[in-house]
Amino acid sequence: MQSPCRFSKRMARCAPLTALLGATLATAGSAAAGEELPQPDLTAEGHLVQTGPLNVLPEAVSARVSDDRATATVWGGYDGAKRAPLLTATAEARVLGRLVLVAGAAYAEVPGDATMRPQVGLRAQLLDQGKHGLDGAVALMYRQDLFANEEGFIQGAVALERRQGPVRVVGNLLYGQDGEGDDHDGEMRLAALLETRPGLLVGFDGRYRRDLASSDPNRVARNRPTYELTAGPAVSYTRGSWAVMAETGLSAVRTATTRAGVVALAGLGSSF
Repeated sequence: MQSPCRFSKRMARCAPLTALLGATLATAGSAAAGEELPQPDLTAEGHLVQTGPLNVLPEAVSARVSDDRATATVWGGYDGAKRAPLLTATAEARVLGRLVLVAGAAYAEVPGDATMRPQVGLRAQLLDQGKHGLDGAVALMYRQDLFANEEGFIQGAVALERRQGPVRVVGNLLYGQDGEGDDHDGEMRLAALLETRPGLLVGFDGRYRRDLASSDPNRVARNRPTYELTAGPAVSYTRGSWAVMAETGLSAVRTATTRAGVVALAGLGSSF
């Protein structure tokens, strides 16, 4: 169990990151207000409903916050490049307005100890498509499933989404560092989805994660990846308060060598 003092020091390191994430969305909102944006699609109510599971992509940060009190999502699968199972379980509870508390766990492999590791953090929706031309949110998470053999990982994210007719474009930009502050990591995610019928989304999802900088003398010994890449088709179907999702494609991981394989995932989401 980590002491309150160590946790406070870790969160203090996040203060600049938190300010940067907030400034990013504040700038986007100001720009949207100061120029003529395409009108959001307000013709089909199905595109504006904020209830039910809103995040139907694995490991993605949603740009919207549901009107429901709580949502829960579970993903499971296998990554052929990492040669490891993939398993995550996440719950979100709306605590105030568009602010949600996020808690969950993800499978992590550490030599001699493969188990589920916790995640906890906050996410806030700051931009709304009806007012600003797009949805936008920021998130700050503490994760022990990444850099699991050290003091965990502090990660900040900016999420944006634009809906126009049946088309949705979702983007994430993430930055994080380990608890010691000597390893830095960046990630980009981009997905394009088409609603072919009410509740049914099909499209393409891609994710690229890369080591940005490290002064950790043990990095090579820990065989940490230089980069990770996954890309492939995604599909989801939402009906009422339930959603089923699936995604497959190619995965690549670079450590001392580059390994490639097939990744396949299935998920289930619900709101309350």
